[in-house]
Amino acid sequence: MGKKIARITQATNIAKTLAFDIKPSIVMGLALHWSWVWLGFWSMACYSATPSFSFLPETIEQVQPLWAFSLFANSVSLAVLFALRKRLAPLASRQAMPTASALFTALSTLLVSWPPMLAASEMGEALYIAMALLTGIGSAISFALWGELLTVLGMRQTVVYGVAATIVGSVLYFIGLIAGHQATRAALVLMPIVGMRLYWSQHDLVGTQQKPPTQESTARQSGILRKDLVALVAISLFFGTSYGLIKGLTSTNDIAFAIPRDTLNIMAFFVGALAIFLSMSVFKMDFKRLTYQVSLPLMAAGFVFLPLMGAFQSVGFFLHQLGYQYFYVVLWALWPAMARGYENVPPMTFCCASITGMQTGQLLGSIAGATALSVSDDRFTLAMIATVAVFVILLVALFGFGNAVLKSGWWMAQPMGEDRPAKFRNTCKTIASNRGLSARETEVFMLLAKGRNCGYISKQLVISEPTVKTHMRNVYRKLGVHSQQALLDLVEFENK
Repeated sequence: MGKKIARITQATNIAKTLAFDIKPSIVMGLALHWSWVWLGFWSMACYSATPSFSFLPETIEQVQPLWAFSLFANSVSLAVLFALRKRLAPLASRQAMPTASALFTALSTLLVSWPPMLAASEMGEALYIAMALLTGIGSAISFALWGELLTVLGMRQTVVYGVAATIVGSVLYFIGLIAGHQATRAALVLMPIVGMRLYWSQHDLVGTQQKPPTQESTARQSGILRKDLVALVAISLFFGTSYGLIKGLTSTNDIAFAIPRDTLNIMAFFVGALAIFLSMSVFKMDFKRLTYQVSLPLMAAGFVFLPLMGAFQSVGFFLHQLGYQYFYVVLWALWPAMARGYENVPPMTFCCASITGMQTGQLLGSIAGATALSVSDDRFTLAMIATVAVFVILLVALFGFGNAVLKSGWWMAQPMGEDRPAKFRNTCKTIASNRGLSARETEVFMLLAKGRNCGYISKQLVISEPTVKTHMRNVYRKLGVHSQQALLDLVEFENK
């Protein structure tokens, strides 16, 4: 009987998770974006057409010029978008952005997929690199656009769309692998155009909900925002570097290894998507547990298998990819979790910051891995690298995630905690009742607990600011706190 009730509860949780109007255009648009990334930068469809270069370092040749230069341009472009976020937000209101992304990405993909088009020019090598850089710029804009949309939609919808898009993208990835290089290259040119068209059909979801980007309301909020962003970038940089390292250590143009690697890629994406959905919706795991109890162990296991070579190395690659893909969806869900704590911060802020760290880490890690291989590719060297990597991952797991180093509310949030809003309201009502707050004081208290300032509360409750300040003093006195931050800490503690 108990098992039956548990199964019913799990099914109910999954049904609640999916209980919203899922838009196929968002799923397919995201799927096209990711399948373009996977087919373009993992499969041999574009790499098999890469020309030989006379002036590039061996390590860049090893990790592929398209990968290296595109990642570089991608991280720089995202950093620029982050710097200009207040001026550009919301990106969804600027039709030039998806148009530029589609044109840049499609044109550059066309030219890097068919280098003979560039070979006729004396500047063929330089033009190829220019097109590789352009793929990074175009995809950076796409990242920012989709990230802004997902942030506005919230954690639950972000996870559902991310999982669904990963599964659909995996199917497209598989079709691209068996379709042949010529057909895949043609599809890669069309994917960004169709994807951005699908995005534009839903861009008003951002425009109707986005508040005008203004200066952060207080110095305290700005300070907390900086700390949160530093933590987010550091986490992203770490995972990106780990992923890049194993990419560099397994870089090869050998089709005999590339085919099973691509197959394992598909399996990792598919299994990772299902695992993240179940762990979030059924087991209600918070971000910290999702990361250090699931993602980090899988990535460490990948490095353990790496020195064994042959089929075991493929197993290691699969495990690491599985852990990384698992974290990638966690990262998407972190954006709306962080954004809900800030009133006037553009949603694209968190996406641009984290993906900048992720892409920079991938670039640095892949070059480091390729450099290590160029020095020595024997098992002893791989074993030493794998040992150091596992040791670092374990240290991060123990001291960065296992202990309560990250105290931020967004890090402890449950992505699929459907009862969180109700629980928050009930917690606030309980505190107000226990501390003897009046009806008006309770209204002020609940707005303060959401991070609202005096001016906002005055407009919301249609009372003067001096009256609000009087109620605030009474609330602080009855709760035994002296600031809004202390009030927020009290509510967060009681809400656990």
